[in-house]
Amino acid sequence: MESINVTVREGDSFDELYLAFQKPVGTSRDFTSSEVVAQIKETFGGSVIDTFGITKLATTGHLKLALTASQTEALRRNVGSGYDERSITYDVGRQAADPADIGALYLWDLKELYYVDEGSGIASITQGTVVDVGLGTYRMRVTTSGNHNLSSTDIVRLSGTSVSGYNLTYTANTLNIVSNTVFEVVPSGGTPLFSSVASGGTLKVLKEDTIVLGTLQVKPRITSI
Repeated sequence: MESINVTVREGDSFDELYLAFQKPVGTSRDFTSSEVVAQIKETFGGSVIDTFGITKLATTGHLKLALTASQTEALRRNVGSGYDERSITYDVGRQAADPADIGALYLWDLKELYYVDEGSGIASITQGTVVDVGLGTYRMRVTTSGNHNLSSTDIVRLSGTSVSGYNLTYTANTLNIVSNTVFEVVPSGGTPLFSSVASGGTLKVLKEDTIVLGTLQVKPRITSI
């Protein structure tokens, strides 16, 4: 993991912050099949208040981050500046303040989201736990050839099964873990439901990797007279 601290002035922008990653060292990280998200937070583990723009460059492992002027303007105004917008009403103490002491400090991180194969393939999809006796509906039960290593909150993607309707990414569903090779997809909004026995295909699970962690300090454009 890298640590990168960035300092900008209120209203500044940058679109030429280039990052190059090797994972493992000596091997450029291929982000082709990944989603990369740079988040700005008020506190560690807190809610996301904004995001960087990210461009994947042609060279493997190289990214370009962009932060707009309007973003830094808005971020800085989340913290009292000691003056009134652009009318610039100063207080006496603020005039002599060290600009470094009145910057708004935020945390930011760069996350990679990607899917990996689990379970050594899907052995079968069968009828699971009853959902509604009257309607005759049941959960979709997935049996994998090997350990699936899943938890109830994992986001899974099924592909290549013999029933095309099962081949989806289940972002809104939790999982019922029956055993280390069997799980059920809990319906959300009435889907998914078991329709017919299926076999074959692959199980992928969404993974998240924080590859950069740092601070973003936004300083007022005008700090003294």
